[in-house]
Amino acid sequence: MSNLVSCLNGTQISQVVRADSLDDATKMNLLEKIIDWFRGDVQYQALAELFGKIADIKKGEPGQAEESNFQIETDRMHAFAGLRQLALPEYRDQFKYDCCIGKKEGEFGCTVRIGDTVIYEHNNIVGDPHSHERFKLGLGKCGMALEDACRSGDSTSVLDVLQIISHEVRELAAARGTDAISVVGKDDYMGDDGEADGGATSQTWSEAFTLLMQPLSTGSQAMLLSKLTGDLGEMVMSALRDDGRHLLSSLTTSLATTMERLAEESAAKQDGTKLMFATGNIQG
Repeated sequence: MSNLVSCLNGTQISQVVRADSLDDATKMNLLEKIIDWFRGDVQYQALAELFGKIADIKKGEPGQAEESNFQIETDRMHAFAGLRQLALPEYRDQFKYDCCIGKKEGEFGCTVRIGDTVIYEHNNIVGDPHSHERFKLGLGKCGMALEDACRSGDSTSVLDVLQIISHEVRELAAARGTDAISVVGKDDYMGDDGEADGGATSQTWSEAFTLLMQPLSTGSQAMLLSKLTGDLGEMVMSALRDDGRHLLSSLTTSLATTMERLAEESAAKQDGTKLMFATGNIQG
């Protein structure tokens, strides 16, 4: 289903996004049906699969008077991230996940939208604001926002996302009982507490970057590494002070390590396949 979006035009996608049932989502006029019959029901299958993806995001949607929780919303966020990755890279910024995080239990809400259409919204999500699931949501949102900012090539947008990531890492570090870290940069990119007085532990960094990258495909992570170690990364780095540079450096190091590990795993699989064929040839 990697070519899902390219199989459908804007009107068809809009139809699916607004549909309340499979019949509504797959509605076609007679000419469209005849064309699709010659193409092997490709359009119908694309409409149905897109509707199924969106239905997964809406699954178990509670009424606004009912409570949701971080586990349910984490599953929903990852379902949305999967849908978002099916879109062509240049249009992924039209798939927005946003969450508002308060300081107290219950002060949490999220919104999922495609273009201008809200497909899910809830403002009564409860749970421990220091839980692992809560940080999955906050950092997952940051991961998607960082992908959009890097793809746009806008250094100011990247700096803004890094500021939010910095806040999340500080909160995560506090929840884990370790020192906090802030992005300290020029003007608007000062950390909440001004000059940082400590650094998060390597375990906190590892957890934060794992959660940050979870909603992103391998291709998106490779794009981030390329952008953040290229000209865009240099512009961003020049606008940061020591702790901000440490955050960016740690992030690119984590991405590079991930890419190297994936390359090694891919090479090992290829070697295993070659060995299997070679063994098969000998036995034959």
